[in-house]
Amino acid sequence: MKTLVAGTSNHSPDAAKATLRAEFEHFLETLSLPLLVELAEQEVEKRYFDALKMVLKREGQKALSPKVRNQLAYAKGKALAFKSVNEAYELLDSKTVCSLLGITRQALNKRVQTGQVLAYSEGARKHYPAFQFENNTVMPEVGELVKALAIDPRDEKAVNVLVGFLAQPMDYSNPDEAGNVQPRYALLAEATAYDVIVRDFRNRLAMGK
Repeated sequence: MKTLVAGTSNHSPDAAKATLRAEFEHFLETLSLPLLVELAEQEVEKRYFDALKMVLKREGQKALSPKVRNQLAYAKGKALAFKSVNEAYELLDSKTVCSLLGITRQALNKRVQTGQVLAYSEGARKHYPAFQFENNTVMPEVGELVKALAIDPRDEKAVNVLVGFLAQPMDYSNPDEAGNVQPRYALLAEATAYDVIVRDFRNRLAMGK
């Protein structure tokens, strides 16, 4: 093989690779979310090379604007965030939660809007982490946590961040004890752990600002 891409025979190897990387990045931005996730999960090199071949066929195509690329990146980020939450929790739909609690859909929506029930929003759909339901009731710590953190329950983005935060592991042990790593949501009923969770989330918000 004399050249990597037609017209690049005068490029240095590094320059040619840089060109290919840039084109490949532009190509990835055009992929649909399902195809992007499938490509990432396949972990088969041939799929990546097939995608690269498609890039070479698209040479000369106008690159996407920064505005469009930013929107695509945001959409991909949301998809990856939901994928992570879906793997961390058992997620229930509204019908199942209404059956568990013996309430109507309207009553469930009211509990979500007042912060008594956590719901992860994926577009127009809501998913309810199962950990918060015990003995056909909602853990009181859920409402207490939302209130302590001063989160607006109607702010779907903020609630989504909280749900993702609660799925992350926490080592609930003293320095001289063996590690006791559990997801944060499993420790909400422990008073000391609860205080740490509140503190850590507040610190995260402060850092985000």
